[in-house]
Amino acid sequence: MIALEVKDPKHISFKTACQILGLSKHKAKMLVRHGVLTGRWYNTSRGRFYWFDRDPVESYARLRARALNGAAAATYLGIAKGTAAQLLKDGVLTRVPAHQIADKSLAAMADRKSVDELIDGLREACSRSPNFKREKQATIPQALMKYNASGVTATVLLRDILRGRLSVRCIGKGALGVLKFFAVPVTELEMVYGQGRDS
Repeated sequence: MIALEVKDPKHISFKTACQILGLSKHKAKMLVRHGVLTGRWYNTSRGRFYWFDRDPVESYARLRARALNGAAAATYLGIAKGTAAQLLKDGVLTRVPAHQIADKSLAAMADRKSVDELIDGLREACSRSPNFKREKQATIPQALMKYNASGVTATVLLRDILRGRLSVRCIGKGALGVLKFFAVPVTELEMVYGQGRDS
């Protein structure tokens, strides 16, 4: 086996690199051509083989792990895919800081770090908000359904919450649909956005 012949811990085989990254050989070669991944040729008794430098492969794998496509971001937040795309377009969520020339599909994805920062911002807003347990409340997705027809986008609603214009309360925890675990008082929603449409 070739791995036995190459004793360099700083390099990994082409096949191993593709497995770590979850990429096809073609895509890995493209990343090498664009300089995203580097390596060197080894001459062995079985021929000449290209081995990747371990550090760029591992850092690119971490970058890929941060990427959420539109459907994954929408599922995680508990909103429609189009709403997640709009949050990305409006800058509420940021794109993965990818090597854009080499991997356009990765560059179009939401950065998991920005999604986590949004949730952390909402939790911080919860700590600043007064307790309104007894008031009628709407979760963020419910508020979006009610006020979207009035022109209130997810971007507007979330920015108003994060800026303290609207109070928010944490009403639970979960791994998916996390925005449903944040509620806003209906009286504040009506005061800021009007009556909206009935759900």
